[in-house]
Amino acid sequence: MRLFVVALAFFALSCSNGGNYQLSTGEGGKLYRLNKSSGEVCLIEGYTITKLRQPSTTEESRQVERKLLQPNDWGSETLPTSPQITLTLKTVWRDGNLYYQLFAYPYDPVLKDARESLLASSKGFTLQLMDSTGFVLLTVLISLTDMANIVDSNGNPTEMQGKGNVPCTSDTYLGINSSSATWRL
Repeated sequence: MRLFVVALAFFALSCSNGGNYQLSTGEGGKLYRLNKSSGEVCLIEGYTITKLRQPSTTEESRQVERKLLQPNDWGSETLPTSPQITLTLKTVWRDGNLYYQLFAYPYDPVLKDARESLLASSKGFTLQLMDSTGFVLLTVLISLTDMANIVDSNGNPTEMQGKGNVPCTSDTYLGINSSSATWRL
């Protein structure tokens, strides 16, 4: 018992305002310890200290932030339609969402007829965003009715553009390595 009191006194002194640690009480009376210099957060329950968050280095944080804020151009993919439709995809991550821009071109009878169909809301493109091993991390359905026509200087449609966003964690976005698209007729 005496050893416990000495250990508790030593712990309290090391956690005082003058040390590296700050103690705070959270929801439900839980006790947390913050390492002021490293940012490490621990939960203290009885005799157990559990690390909740390991701090990352400042440079690592900057690299992750740069990657998240940098728009990603996924290139073009030509679909096996007749005539062929080419899709170009760009994405960026902001505030828990993946934002996308999808371009479909050329605007030909295939796109025109599908867009003007009575079932246009069920027609469109399915985007699959995958990790480096081919597992699908996120699927995005884009209806033709949610896409806008892009016109040339004469007012003739040349392509279609879909813009939008879907919920996506930063970890999921950082795990995306490739994309694939299919046409929903």
